[in-house]
Parts: sequence; structure tokens; C-alpha cells
Amino acid sequence: QGAEGWPADLVVHDDPELPAGPLRGVIRGLAACRTERAWVVACDQPLVNTDLLRHLAAVDASGSPAVIPAWAGRLQPLPGLYRTDARTAFTALQAAGEHSLIDALKALGALIVDEGACLSFDPSGESFLNLNRPGQLAALSAHLAGPPRVES
Repeated sequence: QGAEGWPADLVVHDDPELPAGPLRGVIRGLAACRTERAWVVACDQPLVNTDLLRHLAAVDASGSPAVIPAWAGRLQPLPGLYRTDARTAFTALQAAGEHSLIDALKALGALIVDEGACLSFDPSGESFLNLNRPGQLAALSAHLAGPPRVES
């Protein structure tokens, strides 16, 4: 076990000086990246569709800080493809009092992939499923396992 109970082989980037929330996580995650773009996915989204991710990566996002999907009438900042240099603008917005990741993305002009495009890659919207309680994980595991097999 590593510091604060994290596994020893897991690297955690955090900054407790920043306000808590997804914007803080995105800022710290992007700061740790050594690439031009990075996927940002929540740890409680186990069914992110790789075809959807490939589509987000293929979108021409010239000059945009991020490419994010819309689903069920809402912007979905996670999963999203972010420019790592956008962390500077996110940090400035947060310092100015912004705490919402979605509002920060709107302010910076993130490119939005509409729900219709998302439907063609992830018709059931599994990419946007969040599991926040152990019971939800158990239910999903049972669902994915399917009905019990009966041997004859």
C-alpha cells in the first residue's frame, strides 16, 4: 500500500489547494500528461465504448480545448478528448471562481459531438453510465454475466 491507502503502483495526481470537483481532476490530470491530447474518463464509467472514443479522436477539433459528446440532452465532459495545453485556461477560469467543468468547457468553446453521432457508435449510451455504489457494480456484473446456464 502506498500513501493514503492507494496501491503502491498507482500514481495519483491531486492538488488539495484547488477546489474539489471534476475541474480540479482535469487540471491535475492534464498537467501530468506528456502528450498533446489526452482522454479524460471518469473512474466510475466502466463501459466506455472504444468506437465512440475513436470517433471523438477523428473529429477536426482545431483550436478547440476539447471534444466532448452530448447525450440525453446534456453535455458529457467525460469521456472526452482534451488538449493538454488547455489546463492553463481551465486553471484561469477556476481561479476566477468557476467550479463547473461543463461551464468551463462552454466558456472555452469545446467542440460538441451531437447525440446523433454518439448514437451511431454507442446506441445504448453505455459510455455515459456511472456506477457510484457497490450495488450498482454488482447489478451490472450480474447483467453482463447473463442468465445462469442450465446444463442438460
